[in-house]
Amino acid sequence: MPDTIGSPIEIPQERPASETEGRSFELEPSRETPSPKTESKPLTENSATPAFPASPLPTPSVPAPKTVLRHRIEKILEEDLIPLYTELTPDQKKVFRAEGEKSAIAIETMMQKTKVKVSAMIGIIRHWLSLLPGVNRFFLEQEAKIKADKILFLRDKDFPS
Repeated sequence: MPDTIGSPIEIPQERPASETEGRSFELEPSRETPSPKTESKPLTENSATPAFPASPLPTPSVPAPKTVLRHRIEKILEEDLIPLYTELTPDQKKVFRAEGEKSAIAIETMMQKTKVKVSAMIGIIRHWLSLLPGVNRFFLEQEAKIKADKILFLRDKDFPS
């Protein structure tokens, strides 16, 4: 390569095919050649394993059965809400119920931890209660705090220190 600035640049020429004919190139044992261990066998009448690997798509998860703690949490969450729940439309009832179950699961996982964040629990309950139309925000805050206190009492009753 020339040392001076402004001098022409030399472009390397490709070698003709005749120069590379006598050389042999070895491929690394990588992704191109399947190893005998990962090679799949075709499905025959006698074999019980399929010829293709398991699907990478997640299988639909089955909801975990309700624990006693989650059942108690749901009972506390639904207290004093029957009149408001009956005024909802069927679509709103589905959404409210689904969000309530998600909230109960989230609160249950929080309760199983060593340190419970009460503000996060109140936020979850407040968000769930905010799905009720026409409810005062002060009522939401008050109800969320009352329900959080009752849920924490459950924890103290179940796990005395």
